[in-house]
Parts: sequence; structure tokens; C-alpha cells
Amino acid sequence: DRITTIDVLRKLAELVPDSPIVHLRLGVSLARTENGADAKVELERALELDDSLMEARSFLGMVYLDEDENEAAAEQFRLYLEQLPDQDGTRELLAGALARMGNYADALAQIQQILDRGEPNPINHLERTYLLLRAGRLEEAAEAVPANETPLLGTVFRALARKAAGQAYEPLIESLDKAEGDLDAECSDFLNAMIYLFGN
Repeated sequence: DRITTIDVLRKLAELVPDSPIVHLRLGVSLARTENGADAKVELERALELDDSLMEARSFLGMVYLDEDENEAAAEQFRLYLEQLPDQDGTRELLAGALARMGNYADALAQIQQILDRGEPNPINHLERTYLLLRAGRLEEAAEAVPANETPLLGTVFRALARKAAGQAYEPLIESLDKAEGDLDAECSDFLNAMIYLFGN
């Protein structure tokens, strides 16, 4: 029961106000109940007490992202990645915050780092194509090869790039009828995640 957990942690925070772990746990619990304002207070307090708590930094960045405080979110994700540079999930979140600020080139650089490491998730290919589109690099977006898991959305993104570049895009749209793929699964697994990351 999350409400009970929060009540207990609030009382514990009163008893041991200088415990960074208690503030961290309370902040995480509040974040999970979508109480962003209170979660920020607790996570910021945890980091004041111990700025090495990477979990607090990560959750604080996500709370800022949820609150559309994108510059603050990006700062937390950057600080996190200074300590743990191989955390691709956090790198994606940083890309999301940068893209929401309109900084598509830097967002693209973050996704490219994930791809260059050679262990990408299929969504990273879609993210790259999307960011190429937003950055106005239409020819590169039009030539992007979709991951096997995203044949439909990947083709749609390529068609959008070709249309924006004034190139023939109809053959790509027509090819969707014959393509093997599950649009519901692609939207559920990938498109929804991208909307969370980059915003509507």
C-alpha cells in the first residue's frame, strides 16, 4: 500500500530528518504516486544530504521531466551520466529533455552514443530517425533503416522525411500493406515510450 508507505516514511523523516536514505525512499514513493511537487522536495533534500545518491538524481530528473522542467531534468541526467556513463536508459532520458528544449542536435548525439556502443534497443533506431526529422536532416532520416522490430513505424518515419524533403514517399506508404509487422504492438511498445520521452 503506497499511501501507508508514504505515511510511515513521513513519520520516519520527522524522527531522522538528516537521513538521506529516508528522504530518498520517501521521494521515490511520492514520485510513484505522481506527487511531483512533494517528490522534488524530498529528492532534493536527499541530494543535499548526500550528492552521491545516483538513484535520487535519476528519480529527480524523471520528476523534473514529468513536470516539464526540462533544463533541470537535463542537468540531473548529465550529472548522473558523469558517474555512470554506460546507463543507456538515462542517456535516453537526457535526449528526451534536450529534444523537448528544441536542442535536437545534442539529443541526437546522445542517441547516437547508444547506437555506437553496439547494444541498442530497437526504439533507439526510431528515436534517431525522429530526431533527424526534427533536426531537419531529412535525407539522413529518409535513408534510415528501421529495426526489425519496428518495420511499420520505421517506414512511416522514412515516408515523413521523404515527403518533407520533397521526395517520392508514396511507394513507402503503399509498402505498408505488404509489410510484416504488428502496428498495435509497435505503438504499445515503442510509440508510447517515445511520446513520453519527447512529449506530444
